[in-house]
Amino acid sequence: NSTDDGINASLPAADKVDDDGDNDQEQEPADGAGAAPVDADVNISGGTVVVNADADGIDTNGNAVFTGGTIIVNGPVAGGNRAIDFDGKLLLNGANVTTGSAAEKFQTPSTESTSGHLKIVNNAALTQGKTVQVADSSGEVVANYKITKSGVQLVLVSNKNIVKGQDYKVYVASGDVDIDSTDVANGATELGSFTAA
Repeated sequence: NSTDDGINASLPAADKVDDDGDNDQEQEPADGAGAAPVDADVNISGGTVVVNADADGIDTNGNAVFTGGTIIVNGPVAGGNRAIDFDGKLLLNGANVTTGSAAEKFQTPSTESTSGHLKIVNNAALTQGKTVQVADSSGEVVANYKITKSGVQLVLVSNKNIVKGQDYKVYVASGDVDIDSTDVANGATELGSFTAA
């Protein structure tokens, strides 16, 4: 739990170098577009990471690379902050990633990611206490995310079972839902079909 960034990765200014190996503290990123000098990365390859943040959930001045494990970011819901903030690239390469946050400053994961992702935006339906369920074409749920904060506008979901270009139905369920459930909960409301990017 954090009233600031949940996880923050940044090298001291003297250690930052550009892609040519030269010290470069003046170059600034273009809103997370990857123009920053080489900096500290966040690499997560296993385990379970749960972040509850009022500012950025995971903030790296380099790349964020998620290859395994489970990563859950609850928040932020205040404008100007992001669930995952990066100056390089966000690579979703097999980890189970779910975030619930404000939508204003969302940064798109890299197209080089091996896993697909779904960006689910629905201000009215994404209410605190409900669970977002993502089901594949066979009806099997491949991801669940329980919304723990009021004011969530956007849910990001990615894992190895979400394939780029495939369509998925998204549901919102009330009541208790097992986070590992592969069944759509009774009474769940369908939000529509979303294509993984």
